[in-house]
Order: sequence, then structure tokens, then C-alpha cells
Amino acid sequence: MRLAGEIMAAGMTCVSDLKQKIFQMVTQEKPMRILETGTYLGTGSTRAFVDAAISSGHSLQFHTIEVNEGHFELARKNLSDALLNFKCSFYMWNGLSVPASLIPSEIDVDFPESVITDSFDESFYHNEIVGFIQDDCISKAILAMGGFPDMILLDSAGHMGTIEFCHLMSLHDGITPFTLILDDTMHRKHYKTMELVRKDKSFKILHESESKFGFAIIQFKP
Repeated sequence: MRLAGEIMAAGMTCVSDLKQKIFQMVTQEKPMRILETGTYLGTGSTRAFVDAAISSGHSLQFHTIEVNEGHFELARKNLSDALLNFKCSFYMWNGLSVPASLIPSEIDVDFPESVITDSFDESFYHNEIVGFIQDDCISKAILAMGGFPDMILLDSAGHMGTIEFCHLMSLHDGITPFTLILDDTMHRKHYKTMELVRKDKSFKILHESESKFGFAIIQFKP
């Protein structure tokens, strides 16, 4: 695998073309329920969703999940100005997106050489999700929404992407269409998620980019 730091030193940021795609999709498709994992500092995709919802003006629910308490508090601060103009329902969840029982004890290393990793040290990934306040926030957010989201962005911890995707799909009824956005598709986060998506005919890849560590926009329609 290739080290992310040797490819790009910018860290965990949402590339501008993904932000533009988010803005375009929200304003055109007008989703009623949006779910995001990996709020981080609230200045990337989260801000893109908020700005798009303000611009669109339609009523929606937006739920975003961040496991790191420090990042969660910074995100709330960074979003405070935009939320003054946000007339829709906005919820931030501080916790683990999946049940704690799904956290792997060993970090998967079965990837091709071309796949990007943040570190070869397992402790790096274990330390990403320590000390969480609550777990299974995806289930809790969907319950609070009163229905499955119309649009979902999965961008959680670097070793949890496919686990998160599989947990999300275990909660799905197999019928309801939705738009799925995966960030870091060339990274270990969602490399195997993309393999699962390509094998399932219910998924249609609408857009795939190699920007930064890759992202994809996917439609689920059984």
C-alpha cells in the first residue's frame, strides 16, 4: 500500500469538486433526509451540505456523525455562523457510527499495492475511535429521521469504511432508493466497499473521481 502522507500532505479535507457535486445534488434532487458520517471539523462536506440546503430553501433533515469529541466541538463552533441561516432540522451526533461490537480487533491489510493507507501502524487506526460516548449512531439517526435517508455520505475512520457500509445496508429495506456518496475510494477506507458496489446490480455508479484519494457518487435502485 501507499502512504497517504507521501501523496498529499493536506490531511482530512473534502476536495472542492466533491463539494461542488454535493451542492449540485442537494439543490437539484432536493433530498428530504441526509445522513453523513465523519463530520470532522465541519468545514468540508458538512459545510457543503449546509450551504446547499440554505441555497435550495427546501425543508429537510440533516444528520451528521463524528466520533471524536474534540472534533465534534470544533465542528459545532465552525458551523455556528452558517446554522444561523439554516431553517431545516440539523442534528450532530457525537459517537461511533456502528455498534461497538463491529470494531475490528485487527486491521485488515489485504489490499493491492496501489491502495492508499494513512499508516502501517495498527495503533494509528485503533486510536481514531477510542473514547466514544455512544455507539450505533447510524441506527439512532435513521430512527430519529423517521425513515431511511435519501442521500448518504460515508466518510468515517480510515479502517471502518466497509464495515460502516455493510452496517448501513443491514438496516436498509432493500427497496427504498437512495444516493450514496463514498469518500476515499482509492484508500483502504472504501476500496473494498467499491468492490461490493460493483458486484451488486442494484447499485449504479453515477460518477467516479480520482481527485485526492477518490470519491464516488452511486445510486441504489433495486
